[in-house]
Amino acid sequence: MKTDNNGKTIDINDYAGKIKNIAYKYATSTDVENDLSLEFEDIHQEVMLSFYKAVDKYDSSKGSFPSFFELVSDRDMKDMLRTIKARYSDCYDVPIEDALFEPAPDTIDNLEREESVRSAVFDTLSERDGNILLDYFGVGVLGDKGLTHKELAPKYHLSREGVTKVIQKALANPELKAQLQSAFIN
Repeated sequence: MKTDNNGKTIDINDYAGKIKNIAYKYATSTDVENDLSLEFEDIHQEVMLSFYKAVDKYDSSKGSFPSFFELVSDRDMKDMLRTIKARYSDCYDVPIEDALFEPAPDTIDNLEREESVRSAVFDTLSERDGNILLDYFGVGVLGDKGLTHKELAPKYHLSREGVTKVIQKALANPELKAQLQSAFIN
């Protein structure tokens, strides 16, 4: 075990608070908060690795260990922040502000399809029945995953048989059925 310039053994338990404070300082930086793949535990682990690196490289004749540890951890954490910034700054062809408000090309077709389906459904069915049908087919749901009869029943305060009858009745309408088929097949 290494000792600091006062002859005291360097023990990680004595530096737990300092490690946590440094980790918190960097975990609350804007760059880290914007990177949803990082959590506090990741930052804490990086600071602990910096601690062990500092212990290995520490020379007691050159100063105190706490100051050296802080220097090493700050350098390592700043390197990590630079890596995070580089990861995100070079990956966009347009400024992020512009990209957020431009619908992706493949969603334009989905939006047109969704509007067409909604129009056909609500021109033909009551609001409740139309909403049941839209939920069943997943119109307006991310990933177009529709709800099952079991999921629809409690949502609309109906039995499963009641939901089945609403869907069957809606699909028995030849005009609505044709519009839905063309919207989902194309």
